[in-house]
Amino acid sequence: MKELRDELRDEELVCRAREGDRPAFERLIERHFGTVYALAYARLAQSEAAEELAQEVFLRAYLFLDDTEGPLPLGAWITRAAHNVASDWARRGQRTSSLVSSVPVGGSRAGVSAGRAGAASEDPAGRGRNWVLRQAIFRLPLSQRDFVLLHCTEGLETREIAELLAVPLATVQAELQRGMISLRGMLEPILRESAQSLGPRPAASERALAVIRRASVLPQSARATLRQWAGAASGPVAPFTPVPPSRVDSPLPLRSGRTSAALSLR
Repeated sequence: MKELRDELRDEELVCRAREGDRPAFERLIERHFGTVYALAYARLAQSEAAEELAQEVFLRAYLFLDDTEGPLPLGAWITRAAHNVASDWARRGQRTSSLVSSVPVGGSRAGVSAGRAGAASEDPAGRGRNWVLRQAIFRLPLSQRDFVLLHCTEGLETREIAELLAVPLATVQAELQRGMISLRGMLEPILRESAQSLGPRPAASERALAVIRRASVLPQSARATLRQWAGAASGPVAPFTPVPPSRVDSPLPLRSGRTSAALSLR
């Protein structure tokens, strides 16, 4: 396995992944899984569903990675994809991924669920704090919820959040400040102590890695079926829908003649 330095930029890791370097893509999962999870959790209000959605988003990105060309800022792309898929899941009440389930990885989903249940039963006080914190966070407007979760669970600064979500820095600063003020008072100590517990568990990102590893060794016919399933206009999973030109500053460069159904974002 190649050594991957932490200072490698997303664009360099994407180039390596296109060349068949699977550990490079795994490094991208490790780097961005928490961010995708936070955006999904803000919309779905359920940790297991958010973990499942994050796994699907990375599987889709892996399946269609070859359809892109040139430097790809995966962090910004993957967060827009998470927003798109999470909004679709929330609208349809979806909580599990048929696409992820179609990649045979033995027993991982059960293990992830058991891990959360076990951790909760071991710390009743922590479970109570988390419930209070969760109730408070989900009273916030969605935009503030995004910023608070990314800041508190992932440790992102306002500049990083603005870049990832393509939102003006001043907007992030103002909305984050409003959100934190809303959570202050008696709740603030709970927020500082327990915010990290709202993030994804290691088992969830490990399952995403396992899904990618399994997908990478599937026969070409099976990979083609997965791609068709992920990019279908209708079916068990929602595709990434085209972005109106007015909503996108710099569309992702797609190679001519290849499908864009799974890479376009609204």
